[in-house]
Amino acid sequence: MNKKRMRLFALFIVSWLVVNLYAQTSEYELKAVYLERFTRFVDWPEESSISDTTKPFIIGIIGKNPYGKCLERIYEKQKIKNKAVEILPIQNLTDISKCHILFISKSEKRHLEKIINITRSSPILTIADTKGFCEKNVHINFYLDADKVRFEINNEAVKKAGLYMKYQLLERGKIIKYGKDK
Repeated sequence: MNKKRMRLFALFIVSWLVVNLYAQTSEYELKAVYLERFTRFVDWPEESSISDTTKPFIIGIIGKNPYGKCLERIYEKQKIKNKAVEILPIQNLTDISKCHILFISKSEKRHLEKIINITRSSPILTIADTKGFCEKNVHINFYLDADKVRFEINNEAVKKAGLYMKYQLLERGKIIKYGKDK
């Protein structure tokens, strides 16, 4: 291959990487904004101290963090439920109980059952973006459809956690029930 072709090929590869990196970044920026939007349509029980504005709203991330620093940037000044937001990387399963939202990364697929057993009857909104997670009792699962971010909801699992999801959110999501579309 001559030098000119090699340069063109290298330029093509670099351009392709930049475009893919931008697309991935903007996807997770959008998902980060969705987290706050979801909270507008979810009610936590009083005993969860959600109304105590002296304590932060905690978004936990378990597993490999696909958001990078995006969550910290967005929620540095943005409040959720009138509370300052803290992003908590979950290093130990006992830390899950501190969360209001728990994002479960794809890297935790083999530990999903254990994580769900911890959150099942706790008022922690579980969110993921891995195919099949909603059927395994994750509350909200992102997916891409024609390059648009969409989400599915397991409302039965939401109810079991003691959370209440308003109809406006249920109307916008694809409802998953007992592992089947509804």
